[in-house]
Amino acid sequence: MLPSPFVFASRPRHGVIRVAAVVGLSLCLFCFATLKPAPAAEVSPQISQDPAAEVSTQIPQDQGPEVSPQIPQVPTPGASTQPPQIPAPEASTQPPQGPATEASMQTSRNPANEVSLQISQALAAHLKYSSEQLEAVESSEPLIAAKDRCLSAVYHATGNIPLWVNDNGPTERAAIVRTYLHAAATEGLRPEDYETEEIGRLWSSLNTQDLALLDTLITYNLLLYAHDVSYGQLESHSTNPKIFFDTGRQDFDPLVAIKSIIAAPDLTAHLAALPPSHQHYKALKNALKTYREIVAAGAVGGGGPK
Repeated sequence: MLPSPFVFASRPRHGVIRVAAVVGLSLCLFCFATLKPAPAAEVSPQISQDPAAEVSTQIPQDQGPEVSPQIPQVPTPGASTQPPQIPAPEASTQPPQGPATEASMQTSRNPANEVSLQISQALAAHLKYSSEQLEAVESSEPLIAAKDRCLSAVYHATGNIPLWVNDNGPTERAAIVRTYLHAAATEGLRPEDYETEEIGRLWSSLNTQDLALLDTLITYNLLLYAHDVSYGQLESHSTNPKIFFDTGRQDFDPLVAIKSIIAAPDLTAHLAALPPSHQHYKALKNALKTYREIVAAGAVGGGGPK
């Protein structure tokens, strides 16, 4: 145990030396105490081990490579390749296949090949009026009663193309029309009023001019039949207007009629629905049938009604 500094101070000579030694020792201890808590060398390695260094190393290892591979994984190339896979050309080819208009329906049934083009050109010889001439005509006569004007108006409205024939002859729809014209007698009409003999004469011909004429004959006589079986014949009204005052239709529109005929998906059903459906008409048909049976029996047996 060291003696107190005051003890050394009581000794004049040796006490000064000892005081100085004590002071120096105290300074050394003070300096050592102040320098001891500075483990800078230990902190610096900890700084290198600080998570900041790990973050700096993680940036190139994690975020950089992960972001860059994600960019090519975005389906931008796929989006650029998808447009040519859209069936745009198919949409452009669909309109000519759809029955948008009456003319397109006829061209689908009658392909516009070399022969049908010739038939279309041959039709012009049977059309007496141009569109401008039709507009200039002033007449009180019903259009259905004027064959030349009726045919010109109908074919100009439908594109001046054949409606019932093609390069192979009459179509199936034309055969349906011919059947109804021949059966006009069942409706109290005369088949000869609808040029059935002339139609039969041209039926098997493949001549361009004959086919064009046949097409016009079918068109006009079908329209005339449609009018007569629906409303009665205009001829009866002209013969005796007092008796047949309500026979025929002065305002019958052949253009409306031909468009409905062309657009009919089932032509047989369409033509079968033309006659009146009320009970009085059906009673007249039954009476006509009975009368004809009586006449036929009288002709065979040599008798019959007087």
